[in-house]
Amino acid sequence: MMNSRSAGGGTMGGGVVTTKGGKNRDQYGRKFGKKQQEAMLEFTKTLWLQDATASLRNLLQIQAAQEAFMAFLKTEYGEAQLEFFLEAQKLESMDPTSQAAAALKVYQMFVSVGGKGIGQQERTSATQQLWDNVNSNTASSYMDPQMAMMKIREEAETTLKMLAFDAFPRFVKSKHCQNVLSALQQSGNGKQIEGMLNQVDNTAPQDADDWLNIFVSTAESFPACIVISDMTIPGAPMVFVNQEFCRTTGYSKEEATGRNCRFLQGPDTEPEAIQVIRNTLSKGQDCHVKLTNYRKNGEMFQNLLSMKPVF
Repeated sequence: MMNSRSAGGGTMGGGVVTTKGGKNRDQYGRKFGKKQQEAMLEFTKTLWLQDATASLRNLLQIQAAQEAFMAFLKTEYGEAQLEFFLEAQKLESMDPTSQAAAALKVYQMFVSVGGKGIGQQERTSATQQLWDNVNSNTASSYMDPQMAMMKIREEAETTLKMLAFDAFPRFVKSKHCQNVLSALQQSGNGKQIEGMLNQVDNTAPQDADDWLNIFVSTAESFPACIVISDMTIPGAPMVFVNQEFCRTTGYSKEEATGRNCRFLQGPDTEPEAIQVIRNTLSKGQDCHVKLTNYRKNGEMFQNLLSMKPVF
């Protein structure tokens, strides 16, 4: 989680940050520094790799990220894994009736021994003949749709972890990754972000304002809960939370923004941790502390809080 003095809104594309003030300019028309852009790009990539599986899962919700990652995998002849994962992902958004029918097709195509298989592009003509011989004995077997869906989910999770461990780190270092950065506004509800941030009177110095414009355009893809609070407003309300915060706490953006993050505290929240937070905030210092917080459903969880003021 992160607290800051104030915030602005913007989008990033291929190393170019665009706000209502123009390309590579903040909302007041002031030009961004090159070092700020490069630093934020590197920070984003580093944070993605801190939890590659969660980051890749988030990014593959974005059409442009799917296309960029697919283009990268095709250079390594490994696109079949992603094709399967994307098909499995589509199933999750279907109604039960449509899902049952589609699940059987995906199962037969990618998972069962009678299907194409995830590693289909790696077969030689000789191994393909052996594959076909095995398939001829099993093609007529029946698979229950629910069982097929369960196996697809298991295989999809394994496939995602394999991609995150093997291909994703190389992808992050490739030119294809720049195409993903350009789509972050769409994946992160950029208009909603900008609307929330622009509700706050922005009087921050240029360096903080520039940094925040760049930061919010990438925060939705981070595999960690990100919060920006405005310390110039009484009560230090949150003006931005990312999707990972919503997933972890159970609160929507609308329910969380405008409130101080202490609403996550409860009966078992450690008083000594709260005192550490108060002391560091009063001194304008970084804070790193572990405390007990509560989800919307009342369930407790351990929050490893890192807080940094931006002046």
